[in-house]
Amino acid sequence: MTVTLLISRVSRTTATVVVVVLLALAGCSSGVPGGGETGTTNFYVSDQPSAIDDFAHLNVTVSQVTFVDREGNQTEKPANATLDLTQLQGANASLVDQYEIESGNYTKVFLDVSEVDATLTSGESAEVKVPSEKLQLTQNFTVESGSSIDFVYDINVVERGNGDYNLLPVASESGTDVEIDEVDGSVSASAAAEASAGEQSTETDA
Repeated sequence: MTVTLLISRVSRTTATVVVVVLLALAGCSSGVPGGGETGTTNFYVSDQPSAIDDFAHLNVTVSQVTFVDREGNQTEKPANATLDLTQLQGANASLVDQYEIESGNYTKVFLDVSEVDATLTSGESAEVKVPSEKLQLTQNFTVESGSSIDFVYDINVVERGNGDYNLLPVASESGTDVEIDEVDGSVSASAAAEASAGEQSTETDA
């Protein structure tokens, strides 16, 4: 079973972020988590074109992913991944980590964001906040043994009107069945691509 997280279209003052969770499950039965069956969770992040064009870089560090079942039991998984969301537009999605998660029925997914480093195309820094340092999404989905689902975690980058931004999840645009193209959106990969582009530009100018 595969779980994917994605983002909706918004106005010029919003940017969309897609978090993709792939749950490739092995085991026997579905139902309430706790039965002992587990699956592998490949966790991805992505976004849709919009106000993301305002940013030269939007580096988001995800420190933890929490799955909450229908009885309120929480399964916490460490992440420690920093991704440049400007590299993850459209269907592009970058792997955060691989986890094992019990099969069963889930109602919520939380993302702990420990740091956001944002630079506008003008070169100025921008403040992007995460309420309570955690993105909290309410969405019902089932992890079944021996199958996979794609679950889309929709997040908007919303301008607050004073030049600052908030990261917010969007339940109405989240759910299953979202196409993704896996890319490396890590900050190290983004920096390497930028350096390569700079070298090519220098050669052209010469």
